Amino acid sequence: YLLLLLLSNTHLELIAVVVRASYSRIVGGKDAITGAWPWQVSLQLGRSHQHVCGASIISDWWLISAAHCFGTYKYVHSWTVVRDIDALIIHENYSNINNDVALLRVDKAIEFGENIRPVCLPSQGEAVENTWKGCHVTGWGRMEKGGRTSAHILQEAAVNIIPTATCQQPDWYGRLVNENMVCAGFAGGGIDACQGDSGGPLSCRHKHTERFYLVGLVSWGQGCAERFRPGVYTRTSNYINWINKKTSNPRVCDGAGLIAGV
Repeated sequence: YLLLLLLSNTHLELIAVVVRASYSRIVGGKDAITGAWPWQVSLQLGRSHQHVCGASIISDWWLISAAHCFGTYKYVHSWTVVRDIDALIIHENYSNINNDVALLRVDKAIEFGENIRPVCLPSQGEAVENTWKGCHVTGWGRMEKGGRTSAHILQEAAVNIIPTATCQQPDWYGRLVNENMVCAGFAGGGIDACQGDSGGPLSCRHKHTERFYLVGLVSWGQGCAERFRPGVYTRTSNYINWINKKTSNPRVCDGAGLIAGV
């Protein structure tokens, strides 16, 4: 299957052979400024270039997204630069909302610059609570519940990490949330990501290094920006060993927050 790279004047767009259609939106967000989230990727369908899911650059060869984004594949043709996706790796224990993580390998290295950079990954098993600050969810999904069009400008929204024990309360999500997931948003709702920003990043600053890390992948939620129904994200720190095992090249952004070659 094929992958198209579009270098716009604001963000890198990766147009892939994708996907099961979903209807994402970031509610209560705002337009991101140019280059604010240089690891953000848009996965789009065919000739229509319809945005369906998000992804993040984690090295010059690899992207990470949500497993539930990938279903039926189609070939994409365009005048833009064409890349092949050499590998799509979906977690072998993926099922419904569990282990919702996938890796995509491009056939030619992504060249980094001011507006195209990889995001750092946390350490395996690194705690979420009390480690991160300044968390944001980003994406080109729909901006209101029931909306019919996706955002033309990348949207960003600041969210708070919600303790797992809180999210597991009966009047929240109960037992649906497990330790491989992160809840982020607000108890009262109002700001959130929903289905179609799926696979996109929950990016947070480390309290000690100040560098952004990929803390979560947009995975699932009930409704959109509703009370006691925050967004639920795949907890990337629980999958670092899996990522390292499946990817042959070293991570570009290491645990110390250094980016090689940029």
